[in-house]
Amino acid sequence: MTQPENKTTLDNGIRILTHDMPYSRSVSMGVLVNVGARDELLIESGLSHFLEHMLFKGTKRRSAFQIAKEFDAMGGNTNAFTSMETTCCHAKVITSHTEAITDLLSDIFLNSAFDPEEVEKEKPVIIQEIGMVEENPEDYIHVLTGHCCWGDNPLGSSVLGTRENILGFNTDNVKDYFIRRYQPQQTVISIAGNIEHNHIMDIVGPAFESKGRGAGFPDRIAPEVKSGVNVYEKDLEQVHICVSLKGLPITDKSVMPFLC
Repeated sequence: MTQPENKTTLDNGIRILTHDMPYSRSVSMGVLVNVGARDELLIESGLSHFLEHMLFKGTKRRSAFQIAKEFDAMGGNTNAFTSMETTCCHAKVITSHTEAITDLLSDIFLNSAFDPEEVEKEKPVIIQEIGMVEENPEDYIHVLTGHCCWGDNPLGSSVLGTRENILGFNTDNVKDYFIRRYQPQQTVISIAGNIEHNHIMDIVGPAFESKGRGAGFPDRIAPEVKSGVNVYEKDLEQVHICVSLKGLPITDKSVMPFLC
């Protein structure tokens, strides 16, 4: 019996992982890049998340409206997220749309235009997101805790960035950051569903092989955990408390037996 999981690494470093599920009638695909908020400079805080939004705002071949229209026409669902260490675009469609969703996601990742007009349109959207987090103490307390633990390290900043940074971003900032950080060596394409690995390689490989290798990615250095108390007063009938403690890394020998 053949293994359902297969992996191919392209010459430029992009890894393509597939999982064959012959009983499934749908396909899920994700483009994941090992880049997130912890990789930003202070003046770049929020840029990874901003760029994630811009990936859906038009390419050299498609307008933002066309991208949305094609996703809707396939009847599937799509979304994206940015974390401290990862940026991801993902979609799920029925099996017959495998080639269509592959073409669309590859176009978004490889050919985004980062149009100046769309950049300006997106700024108030993200500023509104920042306001929503600040108005929700259950979410905002984790932003405060992160800053208390990590201080000025990027891990202590909000993934959303600051209002000042968002207002200052422009097309050149976004393009430069994308070129520097979103390198093939940091990219994984994962596809699961009723698929065949060689067929996926035939439709995914040629598109993603066109992206040249990057200049390298600086090593991440784990900062020291800081101690302290961060009190944020607000006129509410609630009190939210968050306590953070230094724990064991997932690779610690005393942890590994429990993960096997």
